[in-house]
Amino acid sequence: MSIPEIIVNLLVCLLITILIEGVCTAIMTRSFQLVKCNVYCNLMTNPLLNMIAMLIIINFSRSFYYAWVVIGEFIVLFGEMLLYRLFSDLSIKRSFILSLVTNLLSFTLGSGILSLISK
Repeated sequence: MSIPEIIVNLLVCLLITILIEGVCTAIMTRSFQLVKCNVYCNLMTNPLLNMIAMLIIINFSRSFYYAWVVIGEFIVLFGEMLLYRLFSDLSIKRSFILSLVTNLLSFTLGSGILSLISK
C-alpha cells in the first residue's frame, strides 16, 4: 500500500468514525458540547489507533492486530469516558455508557462500511 493510499484510508476511517459517533452522541445527549468533545477525542485517537494497527498488520500477524484492537479500543473507551466526565455534567457511569455505545457502534458499522467500500 502506498503512502497516499494509507493517508486516504486513515482519513476515510476518521470521517466514518466522526460521523457515526457524532450522530450517536447527539442523539444520546442532545449536547453540542459533547459532540465537539467526541470529535476532538477522535481527531486525537483514531489516526493513531489506525496507524498502529496498520503497522502491526504489515510487520506482524493478524493475531497481534486483534490484540491491539482490543487494547487500543479499551484505552480509547476510558480516555473518552474521562473527557466526557471532565467536560460535562455526566456522571462517570453515563460517561462510560456513552463512550461504550459510541465506540461499539462506530467499530461495528465502520468495519462493515470499510469492508463494503474496499471491495
